[in-house]
Amino acid sequence: LDANADVAEDLAYVSTALEAMPAAWVFETMDVVVAGSTGSPLVRPVAMPPLRSMGSMQALLPADLLGTTFEWDEVEAAYVATARAGAPANGIRFILYDRMDVPPAENGFVDLTDDSDPSADRLGVHLEKDGVTRLDYDIEVVETTTGGTVGVTGYLTDGIDRVDFDLVESVAQTTDGFRIDVDYTLSLAGEPLSVDLDYTIDFGTTIGASLVATFENGANTLVLAMSQDGEAALEGTVEWNGDLVMTIADDGTGEPVFLGPEGEELSAAEAQAIREMFEVATDGLDFLAAYVVLLGGGIA
Repeated sequence: LDANADVAEDLAYVSTALEAMPAAWVFETMDVVVAGSTGSPLVRPVAMPPLRSMGSMQALLPADLLGTTFEWDEVEAAYVATARAGAPANGIRFILYDRMDVPPAENGFVDLTDDSDPSADRLGVHLEKDGVTRLDYDIEVVETTTGGTVGVTGYLTDGIDRVDFDLVESVAQTTDGFRIDVDYTLSLAGEPLSVDLDYTIDFGTTIGASLVATFENGANTLVLAMSQDGEAALEGTVEWNGDLVMTIADDGTGEPVFLGPEGEELSAAEAQAIREMFEVATDGLDFLAAYVVLLGGGIA
């Protein structure tokens, strides 16, 4: 991620030129404020996919700008449309620069393409610097009369290591409320290092939620599962390489209590061993979580 700090900076500059375009809404997120929450840690905070009633097939990029290349204008301190060739026919191109140089020296480009069809809005993002593809992903938004789904799939690389990601969020109305489903998979290409998060929350007459997080690091796999249905007690389990090593109960206030496999209190040695399991499972995965920040804060 340190090696890609320049990518985040590049996308921040590009984002200013997108503010007036329909494509900008694809990157936005909205928070859901839920009244009468159970107070369960599974329900706070809750993020909702960036769905709006725009309807599919509204052009994400203005038709009169397709095939246009934008270059930075030092006088305007902004990107401006030029007659330069090279932009994709179904998209627009922004030239990137090494802004440490004076004046800034060109060193790459980012292409945004509108690949929408009647079934979904699709925006492609492809960024190259110094002849190396550094970022490549697609955003797909499918809207229905009762909700919709947002998916982001692709990779980020510094030319040596590569993070692959597949992020899907969906929201749907139900007979008595709505339901949110989240599935995130992030991994280091070619290495046994990954995290997979499956999260569901159902807002109806009561609030139900479930979470399954799987961490893989080398030969070790840790699976954390938690669930709560309405006012029922919070419960969960922790498995280490397929063996149940800890159960999770409710202390009566909605907060978790960590116990042994049979519901017994953990000894100090057992608690330390489980703490070390989490450290081994999640060591090196911080960069995956940091990637989500980069993706969400870069072009948004």
